[in-house]
Amino acid sequence: EAIDCFLDLESQEAQKKLAIAYFKNSQPSDALAQFDRLGKLNDDEYLYYYGESLEEKNLYDKALDVYSSISKKSKDYAKAKARIDAINLSEDTLSKQNLKDILDNAPLEQDYPEAGAVILIAEEEFEVFKDNTAQFVIHFMVKIFNERGKREFSEIHIGYDSTFEEVELDFARTIKPDGSVISVGDKNIRDVSIYLNYPLYSNARARIISMPEVADGVIIEYQAKILRKQMVNKKDFILNYRVQENEPVKISKFAVKLPKDRDFNYKIINSKYNDFNAQLDPAVNIIDNKKVFSWYMENIPEILPEPNMSPISRVNPIIMMSTFEKWDDVYRWWHDLYKDKTKIDSDIQNKIDELIKDKQTQEDKLRAIYNFCAQDIRYVAVEYGQAGYEPHEARDVFKNKYGDCKDQAILLIAMLKSIGIKAYPVLIGTFDYINLNRDFPSIAFNHCIAVADFQGEWVFMDATGQTVSFGDLPVMDQDRLVLAILDDGYKIISTPSFEAKKNSSQITMQIKINKDETIYASRRIDTTGIFNQSQRFWLQFTKPKLIEEVLRGTANSIAPGARLLDYKIRNIDDLDKDIVLEYEFQAPEFLTNAGKSRLLPQLGNIDILAVVKEERSYPIEYPALFETIVAIKIEFPENLTIEYLPQNLKIDSGLIEFENNYTKDDKTISFYERYSLKRKIILQEEYKEYKELLEDIARKTNQRIILKER
Repeated sequence: EAIDCFLDLESQEAQKKLAIAYFKNSQPSDALAQFDRLGKLNDDEYLYYYGESLEEKNLYDKALDVYSSISKKSKDYAKAKARIDAINLSEDTLSKQNLKDILDNAPLEQDYPEAGAVILIAEEEFEVFKDNTAQFVIHFMVKIFNERGKREFSEIHIGYDSTFEEVELDFARTIKPDGSVISVGDKNIRDVSIYLNYPLYSNARARIISMPEVADGVIIEYQAKILRKQMVNKKDFILNYRVQENEPVKISKFAVKLPKDRDFNYKIINSKYNDFNAQLDPAVNIIDNKKVFSWYMENIPEILPEPNMSPISRVNPIIMMSTFEKWDDVYRWWHDLYKDKTKIDSDIQNKIDELIKDKQTQEDKLRAIYNFCAQDIRYVAVEYGQAGYEPHEARDVFKNKYGDCKDQAILLIAMLKSIGIKAYPVLIGTFDYINLNRDFPSIAFNHCIAVADFQGEWVFMDATGQTVSFGDLPVMDQDRLVLAILDDGYKIISTPSFEAKKNSSQITMQIKINKDETIYASRRIDTTGIFNQSQRFWLQFTKPKLIEEVLRGTANSIAPGARLLDYKIRNIDDLDKDIVLEYEFQAPEFLTNAGKSRLLPQLGNIDILAVVKEERSYPIEYPALFETIVAIKIEFPENLTIEYLPQNLKIDSGLIEFENNYTKDDKTISFYERYSLKRKIILQEEYKEYKELLEDIARKTNQRIILKER
């Protein structure tokens, strides 16, 4: 109402009041525009709110200038001085002795040759209070060695759910090698919505601290509190403490504090990788009438990645903590979260009628509804739990046409129930996450999908898989233990693991060598399963010009100077059919001239990047079994004849199956190669055998067909 009054008044006093009213009404853009129009005036209250408006827009240098203009005799001076101090945070709580100790005891880069930084102190404390609120305190001190360390630690991200959590920064500072300390002020801090374009998930936020003057040799230190006003189900909590990090840790401290009469369960997983002898069981003490579980570890090495290694979640020792006593507690909590969210309205019903009007069978109807949810509802990649655990109503998801994993699952379930198909939400930890432990009730999941009880079988569907056909699953969802939230209880079941033939890539080529040794070639790529998912994704979301460039580049790698003639993509938008990519090209050169002999390029090969290391610390793990096939038919002219064909090869081990063969007649050569992975995990003790096997195949397939002039 004040804004309405001031808008029509032209006096400077009224216009000043208008700027302040805009600010107090949470209209910072309008306020700043008004302040900037009027400029710096001789009015201390006006100047204070002008400075506040500038801060709202992160214009800290200008805000400092405005605050500095406020008279020291003014009643607004104390507030302005507090804002100046907050922006600069010039006070330093480090004593000279503490500073000297930190710098003297900090390790050197040569002590950690593989590291980008070393975490000097990782101190974390989680405390639960009697009213079921909680506080998480984090304190980190990190020495930066090089560019990798700067990239990793220059900006600190503290994620939180603003619905039930608040973040307080106690301090953050950069300690330079010369002993000077640069403290972080408000100008170095931003609080942002992680999913800015999606209002449904505006509660998922991050406090970002931009550490000042980060350079080689500096030490950064920060401490913050995350205040949790409510537990996941108002009384329980789960924590997963990862022992190792991407960088080495000198000292690690972790504590859980509970009221004296409370307890929690914990489970240690991946302990076989604790070859640095960290104490993974807690010390338990009663301190100040609280039950304190504490861990103290020193000199924890970083995880050094290896090609095709198992996900970090399966090689990093993890201490899982949970106050859930049984899986039924998890079920009841989540069932209550979603049970009222599957109501549909007339708009959804009209869409269902449109989707199934020409469908004769229930399976066809199910497929049509799944395809709609997967292709027409945009997936917002919010990890399960990051924006809360409770799904939105199906009606909201349908209206907005976007959703995270749990929201898309709820819409799919609601639409299927309307046609008489029972479907349920499924909580899942994907391939790169912790798998469900039957004997450890928890909510350690990062994803949500759906399952239908259809014709006596469980049919899993992931509506976030925009390029995944019905009956298939994204590779990250396969072969995982999951928690299905049924109407009358829960079931722990396993998602399917498909055989290699279900995940197939087949390349078929026809090559005609002309008398002048130019060539015409056609190439066709047929895919199923995981290859079909990735191929469809690439072709759907890549500009046609870029697709052409990739195909032209592939043709040139086959025959230098190749010219792409045409390409066709089939079934790009039809999830019920596999993608087919075909293209044709001509090239002036395919054969290598060696006097009267002509060498063809190597037709087959095998990828040996996974076995480049002599020894491994971690297993090789592939997300899925798969099969690749190459079939090439080469027609050569009458002035050339076959001088040499490589030997055929066939190997069938317990790990892989491989074959290639060459056949010929007077005018053509046919080449066929098939590689089939038989085991997803290659353990460290099997690595030597696997390495020798792949390298042997690579040597034996490093062969070339030789033609000669007649």
